[in-house]
Parts: sequence; C-alpha cells; structure tokens
Amino acid sequence: MLPIARNISGNDYQIIIVDDASSDDSREIICQIIDENENVQLVPHLVNKGIGQAILSVHKNAEKENLCVISGDGETNVEELLECPKVDPSTFVSFYRTSKPSYTNYRKFLSYMNRIFNRWVLGINLKDVNWTKVYKTEDVQHLQLDLTSALVESEICFKLIRKGIELHELPSKYLDRISGVSGGGSFQTLRRVFPEIIKLILLALKARITKV
Repeated sequence: MLPIARNISGNDYQIIIVDDASSDDSREIICQIIDENENVQLVPHLVNKGIGQAILSVHKNAEKENLCVISGDGETNVEELLECPKVDPSTFVSFYRTSKPSYTNYRKFLSYMNRIFNRWVLGINLKDVNWTKVYKTEDVQHLQLDLTSALVESEICFKLIRKGIELHELPSKYLDRISGVSGGGSFQTLRRVFPEIIKLILLALKARITKV
C-alpha cells in the first residue's frame, strides 16, 4: 500500500508505506527511500494481514490534515488527486473507476455483489467502495472500527455518512498494474471477508434500531 497524507497547503506531507510482509526486496528499497526523504515512513507487517489491516495501519499512523490511501501497484492515476477539490470537514471524496478492463467476470461479479450489499444492507450507494478516497484524517481516526478485512472500507463509508459527512464521488481512470498479482478475489481474501459480513449486517441492524 502507498498511502499519502498531506495538509491543504501542500508544502508539508507524509508518505506512509505499508509493507505487508513482502517476499521480495521491497523493504530494502523502502529503507533507501526513507534515507533520502524524512517525510517517508515505513509500517512493516511481519505477516501478511491483507488490505484491510494495511488501511488501518495507515489510519493509525497518519498525522496530516487530509488522508488518502492508494495501492502501490500503479493502478491509481495519482495525477487525479491534484484535481481533487478541497476536502472540507463535512465532506469526503470517493473516486470510482469508470471501467475495469483487467477484471475477470468473476471479479466483476464480486464487485457487483459488494455494491448490492452496501446499498441494500448498509443503505449506502457508492459506485466503487474499494477505490481511492480522500478524508479528513480526524474524521477517520475518531471512528470506532470493528472490521479488519477489505470490508472495513464499507464500514468506514457507512459510519462517516451516518455522522453527517457528505459523500462526493469523482471518476477515476483505472491503469494497468505495473507489478504483482491482484489478490482481491483470492481464497485468502474471501476467507477474511466472509466472517465479517455478519458483523456488517449486525452493525446495520444496530444502527437502525438505535438511530445513531
């Protein structure tokens, strides 16, 4: 994961790189970058914890006013972030991919089911919940999050919206991966997700009962 958090002025920034137990020489390369740039920080995972835990590690270590998390495989066009409107305290930005040419039919089916689940169970209608977002760091860090799998992104959006923070969606171009193999639909990923589906359902039910 290559998350970026920076203040509104753009003159002060923090780059947090989560090494999720990589098996290549990523750690050594990251350390070389840190030696040359004091604004870069490494968060190492000794065992592979998946995207959900990587996102949570970013949130825990972010120190700047605005927070954005992007994958480190080159699929995100970071230039789009420069065009992102100012994120005020009552708004968060969610980018959505206008197309997913590299997705197999299986991955497209999983994405469709995720979107249906979010809409009908959580009551949130996001075009692409698992893509780039920009938040106020304080808003996210104040959330009490229960999930640790990739579904944590649904939980984050659900809780932000219920707090009255407005969703603003922007189109995004999906670039070809420059390295690695996607594990989004792998058995390991699904094994982490399925037990947490029940947690999300209970979370939605509790919210409807308590009206909070």
